[in-house]
Amino acid sequence: MSPQTSVSEKSAVNLFFDRLGNNTKYKYIAFIALSLLTGLGLSLVSVLITSQGLHAALTWIGSNFLALLATFLFLSLLILFFAWLTNSLFASSVFVSILVLSASLVNHFKMLITSTPFYLSDIGLITKLKDIAQLNSSSITFSRNILLGIFAVVIWLIILFVFSRRIKFVSKQHFVCAAVVFLVFGLVFALKPVTNALVYKPCRLNIGENYNQSHVYDKVGVPLGLWHSALNLMYAEPAFDESRMPEVLDAAQSYVNEVDPGGSSTKPNVIFILSESFSDVTKLPGVSYSSDPLEDFHKAQSAGVSGTFYTRSLGYGTCNIELEILTGINTRFLTTDRQLCYMSPSEFTNLPSVPKEFSDNGYYTAFLHMFNDSIYNRTPIYTQLGFDDLFFTDSFAQIDDQAAAADDYWAYMQGKISGEFYSDDYMADLLISLYEKETADSPVFLYAASMENHTPFAADKYDAYEYPFTSSLNEEAQGCLNAYTQGCANASKSLGKLIDYFSNVSEPTLIVFFGDHRAGLPLDESGTVYSALGMCSEEKSSSWSAETIAELYSTNYLIWSNDESLLPGEPGSTKDTSSAYLGLDALRAAGIGLDPYWSMIASVKESCTAYEWLYAVDNNGKIYSELPETLDPDKFDTMAWLMRQALSGNSDIAFYKLHN
Repeated sequence: MSPQTSVSEKSAVNLFFDRLGNNTKYKYIAFIALSLLTGLGLSLVSVLITSQGLHAALTWIGSNFLALLATFLFLSLLILFFAWLTNSLFASSVFVSILVLSASLVNHFKMLITSTPFYLSDIGLITKLKDIAQLNSSSITFSRNILLGIFAVVIWLIILFVFSRRIKFVSKQHFVCAAVVFLVFGLVFALKPVTNALVYKPCRLNIGENYNQSHVYDKVGVPLGLWHSALNLMYAEPAFDESRMPEVLDAAQSYVNEVDPGGSSTKPNVIFILSESFSDVTKLPGVSYSSDPLEDFHKAQSAGVSGTFYTRSLGYGTCNIELEILTGINTRFLTTDRQLCYMSPSEFTNLPSVPKEFSDNGYYTAFLHMFNDSIYNRTPIYTQLGFDDLFFTDSFAQIDDQAAAADDYWAYMQGKISGEFYSDDYMADLLISLYEKETADSPVFLYAASMENHTPFAADKYDAYEYPFTSSLNEEAQGCLNAYTQGCANASKSLGKLIDYFSNVSEPTLIVFFGDHRAGLPLDESGTVYSALGMCSEEKSSSWSAETIAELYSTNYLIWSNDESLLPGEPGSTKDTSSAYLGLDALRAAGIGLDPYWSMIASVKESCTAYEWLYAVDNNGKIYSELPETLDPDKFDTMAWLMRQALSGNSDIAFYKLHN
């Protein structure tokens, strides 16, 4: 075969690649064109995953076309930079594709399960991804739109793999190109005045201002929404102005002076119970139960003080809610919606936490969790908060004598499971046992977190259901609500078991019982049980009214005592509260005198029942989307300065300059 014949028999594709590989100009054109196409494709796939429907995606693009163009340019420049830096368009595209798909999918599933968007701080949980996925496995299903988006990306990456091998640069010129792209990217997407003017302000956002993250994603999508969060951190103003110290202290002292610090020598035992996802299911609209699934809880309400418990999330966030209760920190007073569980334990060092307050008053303090410590950073943080002992599922033998005597500890523990997790009934037994072991020497402050009523909620969670109901829900939603109802019912029975026991104890005892948040209750096809019941729309939570958010971001709480004189009100009365104030409520009910820190928190509570990032509730139950002037914004500004200063690492905490 002659050389001429060999060349003529080459395919058109091979000839194209030969010419492409030998022509530097064509290589540049191909490099840039393929990067732009990849950036555009990833932008569209991210919108599709977020919108979960072609029509919804097109609607978003039509309303936010500038945001799509900005995302396209943002991703294309990133791909070009890494492509020229590594001299591999394929490797760069794989890397950026993984970032975009991961962020979009995490946001989708987090919204599906919790109605809460993906925050930049959630990246701190990346090492716990396996544990989180196992806990929420039933809710993580890949829809047709997700599979379509992933399939399109994979096919395109295969095409890029073929092209990328033929358009590598042999000299070092690609490093110069990478530097040029880096400068362009920095100018357009990192220089605050330029980025604001060209990217965010046209999309009705601003760098330096805090928004609900769902609102940001609605305006610019997930990639640019996360970048907005990163820029806010980069250009964050000082959390507080030190020069305001005299002014703030004067204002704070005037507020503290109006608070009665209280205090008594009674020293009752205090049992705190965080009941996972508990809420009063009998209040769900359009659902009628044949018998009361929460009989013990309702009975305790008539003998105690109860009400609405406003919180910061729906479907998730237990540890952050715990930390708000135990420290009095309301993240609404900080510059961003921080995840408290990601903070360094040292940041809590100087705060007079609830466990420290009880410990300083002669109490034995312990934290008990019906799960392991694999996800959140509880052990170092809660030790810093002042708990004498921490108990997780691997250490219950220290409380349960039968577990200690068992030949096989984990085989024994297997018998304590109900609905996939260790039961609330067993938690009650552990609390009683721990009380009996420790109460001889001192009163006790025991804080327990249940796990039985954790997601997943599906028809097969329990072998049998005791509380049938009628509703207009379809079969899947009925199965979901059945599982949730049974979990709440078992939590109520566990509470009843504790009340029966402590009713016959001579020492005065308080039980503080609350649901940390409502369950997310997502459905496979679309929406949630709540949207199916008409409590909210199927749209993203950013479109909900403040009233809807406040309803779904709230549960129920109860304070019961075997001594009515310790109750913070008449038996059967109602008083609403929130996660920032429940620790304060417990300190007051126990008769522990308030120091200036907790007195300032008490002063803020006198202005409002709840103050969250998405809503506020005044003491008359009126709900606002923003803090109104009638709630004394100056007091909130004072508290924000004090709280930021307390968490700044400054050992000279301003709170301690105040006096009761």
